[in-house]
Amino acid sequence: MPNLTGLKVSDTPFEAVKPYLVEGLDVFIGFEPLVLEGLAAGAVGAVSGLASAWPEVTAELVHRKSDAADARVNALRDALRDLSLPAVAKQVLVDKGVLAHADVRPPPAGSPTTNEPASPPCELRSIFGVARGDGSMVRTATRGPTGRRRPGHRNRRCRDPLAGDPS
Repeated sequence: MPNLTGLKVSDTPFEAVKPYLVEGLDVFIGFEPLVLEGLAAGAVGAVSGLASAWPEVTAELVHRKSDAADARVNALRDALRDLSLPAVAKQVLVDKGVLAHADVRPPPAGSPTTNEPASPPCELRSIFGVARGDGSMVRTATRGPTGRRRPGHRNRRCRDPLAGDPS
């Protein structure tokens, strides 16, 4: 196709990506754990969902081709396996002060609603420690839709899933 110059490929495993790596086509890897392998095989970059919340990890992976960043990306993807990346990314951006709150729109018509959003599960909040790569405990206040701390709720501690056994 003469008008196609590049595309994002999110297929897995890497064997499914290989057919797209042809001369004259810029390929961007969409599944972060395959970025280093893709770059080594001729891909030109990455289009990363993780980059919205963890740009420093993704930039290190793509620009420096760092094994440490690759390990962190794989740890993040493993920790996010059963969670919603958009929901986690929004909460990370709230914690970084980029967003005022993680709510972006009301629930769809017909959905059950509540006045207060549910507190994010420990699994979601513990990913923040994984992203920092420091193995630390994460302390997150339960917040309402305005971003203010909800009355009557205490901070809860969640253990980083990669930090080993809880103390």
